[in-house]
Amino acid sequence: MNFFFASRRFAAAGVLGLVATGAGLAAATPAFAAGPANDNFAFAQFLPGPNNSVGGRTINATAEAGEPAHGGRAAHASLWYKWTAPATGTAVFRTVNANTTFDTTMSVYTGTSLATLVSAGENDDTNVPGLTSTRSTVAFKAVKGTEYRIAVDGFGAATGDFTLTWNGNDDFAAAETLSGASGFFNAHNEALTAEPGEPGHGGDAAHASAWYRWVAPISGIATVDSRQNNFASQLGVYTGTSVNALTSVAQSDPAKKAKVVFAAKAGTEYRIAVDGAGLDQGTEVFAFNVVAAKVNVGNATVVEGAAGTKAVNVAVSLNTSAPAPVSVNFATKDGTALAGSDYNAASGTVTFPAGFTTKFITLTVKGDTVKEPTESFTVNLSKPTGGFAIGTGTGTVTITNDD
Repeated sequence: MNFFFASRRFAAAGVLGLVATGAGLAAATPAFAAGPANDNFAFAQFLPGPNNSVGGRTINATAEAGEPAHGGRAAHASLWYKWTAPATGTAVFRTVNANTTFDTTMSVYTGTSLATLVSAGENDDTNVPGLTSTRSTVAFKAVKGTEYRIAVDGFGAATGDFTLTWNGNDDFAAAETLSGASGFFNAHNEALTAEPGEPGHGGDAAHASAWYRWVAPISGIATVDSRQNNFASQLGVYTGTSVNALTSVAQSDPAKKAKVVFAAKAGTEYRIAVDGAGLDQGTEVFAFNVVAAKVNVGNATVVEGAAGTKAVNVAVSLNTSAPAPVSVNFATKDGTALAGSDYNAASGTVTFPAGFTTKFITLTVKGDTVKEPTESFTVNLSKPTGGFAIGTGTGTVTITNDD
């Protein structure tokens, strides 16, 4: 940028001229607007994280002396950004967004000054399967810890507003880390790729996947689901340490909004892939959470009766639904009520089909005409499956005497 442009920007930023008025001196309104703060290479805007987005406007931006061409086009109104790769793998930067209003160009560089820049990639118009646009996309092999400079400019004399999005998690090995028992993450998959040996996600062949890693902090039922339904996204959850040797844990239903539910084990690392149905690409917000899964047994009361037997139902419940059948063992135990004389002993297994949260154990008590105090026995749970643990494991059945 030359001194003339620097002077214009400095004046617009706060050094206002004074003009004479009838009341004295007043500040004059500048005849030009300030340029963007990241117009110059030296003031490049920091880009946080492996996967994010930021808005920009090239109106009133300039080119500096010695600035290279971007996307094969001479620089004229460029904005600068800097990003440090959090992992080694394919990184993708693009302006293919509904908020981008003009024909963009883009280049990515390494180097600490305009004079020492080395190109890592450049693009004028995006042309990848399922995504053709006059907006720009640059994919390059990023190296962990390396700082990259990204320049966004316009084709010809074009200027305007744009949204710059990026991924450093195109590759399985560079998966973005998700932390905690719950949270949200943004997923972009525009112009991403599939790796050799990568499995299909959600029933479709892999084509533009973004990868995430999550270590379950507790055992329980985990859910990952899309929240905005911006595009036909698909989800796959896996265990494994390489992209061509994965074990599928859960896959989203291609006929529904992207969602997976699975039994997670504390300390296990899960890999989550976000892709699109067919060649669909876009940006989406996902939520993830894990609930400590518990199975509980309730209490019940029954009037004894003068003869025969009476049925009493004891509720057994899950605190969250499960994606697969869950079972738990039960057995009765004497209290003040005795098996054989006051009730019939019982044991067995309660099974919850996928999606069910409540089942009942039917027990029988024996009636008589003997005056007795109120009596009780217990129902005890053990050995739950499906990632569940015992919550309330003992329920009391109270027999009320009516003689």
